[in-house]
Amino acid sequence: MPNCDFFVPGNPGFVVEIDEKQHFAEPRLITLNLIPDGYKLGFDVNRWRQECLRVRAHDNDPPYRDEQRAWYDVLRDLMPPSRGMAGTVRIMDGSFPFCGIHPGDSAAVEAFKHLVVPVAGIQ
Repeated sequence: MPNCDFFVPGNPGFVVEIDEKQHFAEPRLITLNLIPDGYKLGFDVNRWRQECLRVRAHDNDPPYRDEQRAWYDVLRDLMPPSRGMAGTVRIMDGSFPFCGIHPGDSAAVEAFKHLVVPVAGIQ
């Protein structure tokens, strides 16, 4: 399993991935379309499909980079639930100021929890 952006331990634990624009390429759309309906994901797969169609990112350095990124992303989507974890949470870069969250700022921490926890399907 490739490294992930964040792992949140717990029962169940879950993975959080931050997707920048380069994650929204045609190979990623292909992998998203192959995920079985009803598979436990912590993000809105239809929204990600739409974003792939809108952004149409290309990263050809090296020439297989889009395909490689799509492969690693789908592994991070499918592996955690297959091991009893909650669905992988994906956040579109720029959709939440997560880098500015300070652990001592309880309002910011709660806002982040409300973004992540319901989507991950955990309590």
